Amino acid sequence: MRFQLLFFSLCLCFSLNNAQPAGKAIVSRIVFEGDFKLSDEKMSSAIGIAKNNIFDPSLMKPMIDKLIKYYYEQGYLYAQVDSVTRQYSYDNKTVNLNIYGHSGYPTYYGKINIFADSLDINKYIQLLDIKENDRYAPVLMENNFTYLLNYAADQGYPFTKIEIENISFNKIEEKNYADVTLRINEGKKIYIKGFQISGNVYTNDNVILRELYMGKKDVYSKTAVDEIPAQLMRLQIFKDAVIDGISLIEEDSVIINIGIEEGNSIMVDGVIGYVPEKSGTKSDGNITGLFNLSLKNIFGTGRKFDVHWQKPDTYSEEFNLRYTEPWVLDYPVAISIGLDRTVRDSSFIKWDTFLNTRVRILKNLSAIAGISRKLAYPDSVSSRNNRLLRNEVINLELGLEYDTRDYPINPRSGLFYSNSYAYGFKNNYGPSYILIEDSISSNEELQTLQLEFGWYYNPENDSWTFAEQSVDYVFTRSSAVNSQIPLPKGIIMPSDEWKSRKSGNIFPLYNTEQYLQDEEISDDLHFIAAGQKDINDPFIRKMKSCLLYTSPSPRDR
Repeated sequence: MRFQLLFFSLCLCFSLNNAQPAGKAIVSRIVFEGDFKLSDEKMSSAIGIAKNNIFDPSLMKPMIDKLIKYYYEQGYLYAQVDSVTRQYSYDNKTVNLNIYGHSGYPTYYGKINIFADSLDINKYIQLLDIKENDRYAPVLMENNFTYLLNYAADQGYPFTKIEIENISFNKIEEKNYADVTLRINEGKKIYIKGFQISGNVYTNDNVILRELYMGKKDVYSKTAVDEIPAQLMRLQIFKDAVIDGISLIEEDSVIINIGIEEGNSIMVDGVIGYVPEKSGTKSDGNITGLFNLSLKNIFGTGRKFDVHWQKPDTYSEEFNLRYTEPWVLDYPVAISIGLDRTVRDSSFIKWDTFLNTRVRILKNLSAIAGISRKLAYPDSVSSRNNRLLRNEVINLELGLEYDTRDYPINPRSGLFYSNSYAYGFKNNYGPSYILIEDSISSNEELQTLQLEFGWYYNPENDSWTFAEQSVDYVFTRSSAVNSQIPLPKGIIMPSDEWKSRKSGNIFPLYNTEQYLQDEEISDDLHFIAAGQKDINDPFIRKMKSCLLYTSPSPRDR
């Protein structure tokens, strides 16, 4: 009788623990029992059920299938789940899952044989990211198919097909191997018959076609076609550019369809105001204003013309004029000319003229050259008080530029590199008493070497965008910068800290008192923290003496 009662209670306990409750239970624990090679954390992530999730019994079979698939993708082709048990709490609010099984031994790649109709087999083998004795992974094999197909498409075979002709499994010295045989059928070599452009209501077709660096009868290249949108967006006249598809019109010829969405070719903005005279003073009221005109695509030719005028107060004014000819005589030679006139209250007048050229050597490589002339005329009083000279600066610049960015204004991918050397003359015309008293030479040589680099990568691939997209400067009281922050152009530190840590990319921050009184002011870039109450005559005079006569290269305009 005792035996019968005990047996009944054990059966009842088992039935209760495995019965399906009426309500939803919460997963309390997941236990993997058996010879599983991968971690519990990875397996829990693979099945899509975690602790504290609501348990749905209908998902049991999909859960097992996900686990088997995950092991298969990791090269465990003989993984198996024997059973899954559920143990519910006495109130049916929680459940423990016990998964029994084993992963088996992993399988490795053995011999990989490739047969191709047209291209060199050895090149295909070099492109493979999988080698003998690598862990067998079907997903990795599929990714390698992409490499091979892209290579074939760049050689003029965009319709290449890859077939897994055979996979044979064998065991050598207790290790499982998979020998793989691939058959690659490239088909016919494809040539470009022409281009079909749509959406360019205003822009001439030839403005688009001349940027492609590919034409009729050229061998098709997938990489070259994929780069077309980025090449067109660099013109900065389109809102969007895409490849709308490729049309096979003959068995060996295609037409590439390009879709264009044009941006605003004319931008105008301006404002005008009047500042009345101040009560109790003899000053008259004055007109202030701002005007900008930008023609980005004159008559659909890609030519650009810009005008900027600003008058912030009675005695100050800025005027800038620019014109760019993108292709001179149908050659990839761009010429930009400009004129700047700056008036700063009663301190000085500055004229700046320049001529820049850009000669495209290759699709993404250009030679750059520029010449500029700057004239500065300080007021006689300002010249005497601030020791400013009438001067003329002539600069000549030469350099190289490499640019694969998808959009120069706001790049998301690509590389930018620029290196230039500028040589110039500065003629100081006087006043002569300043030249004598301050021992300033009437003629000076100026040499400047510039290096600029930017790397941009699509954030969808979980990578930093470097250069303009990263921070330019970081303020800190320590020279150490968090390694998680993209490398900045410089580190800003309080001037007291800077004095003990001087280096090429560390710059000081002054308050106004330090800036006016400190004898050890950085000759390089420095920063000043100033509020409205700090902007007084001594501060303005010192700022002018530091800023008026810098000599930028011709391209810095």
